Amino acid sequence: MWVEHGVHFFDLVNWLIGPPLGARGSKYGREGHNFIDRVTGVAFHPKGAVVSYYHGFTKPEAFENTIFSLIFERAYTKTEGWIPITLAVDAMVTPETDEFLTGDILDEARTFLPGIDVRLEKRELKTFPEGSVFQGRGKQFESTARMEYVFRLDRDRWEVYRACVRQGIVDLVHALKGQKSKPDVTLEDAKRALDVAKMMETAVS
Repeated sequence: MWVEHGVHFFDLVNWLIGPPLGARGSKYGREGHNFIDRVTGVAFHPKGAVVSYYHGFTKPEAFENTIFSLIFERAYTKTEGWIPITLAVDAMVTPETDEFLTGDILDEARTFLPGIDVRLEKRELKTFPEGSVFQGRGKQFESTARMEYVFRLDRDRWEVYRACVRQGIVDLVHALKGQKSKPDVTLEDAKRALDVAKMMETAVS
């Protein structure tokens, strides 16, 4: 389960925050059967980041779900689906943060997949008095509002999946033709994801 399924998520996390310093996992067999259908794991990344994983093959295909969440000091993010088409961000922001999320980030997101647009739905959850200061994890920061941002691709998941595969092939061709020094995703990236899977598997209790 770690090697065939988990590597996709290890690859994503490695891309976001770098490979872990270590990891450990556990596995759970189905009662009355001689096979494993659930695994859990924890990976320890630089700068104190901790990532937990749960993979279970226990649901019918029509009811399966994939949830990927990131917790930041001032924000929560969440995507759903094996091929997610939405990203929800719940954040404590300043006017500068709001401008960044609705401007630079949105503009960059629209460059990844040609022909697929990214739409933004924005909702104010709460306003704070001017000059409000908050404390979390031993740090102080200012915030003027708590906002929800939902970034949504304007195509269904299978169109998005095809566009991702197509873009990956185009990127690889550009690297093979010498139009760039290396592809965006390399064999080294794949090896690093597999390394995490082997950490999980080796440390299984």
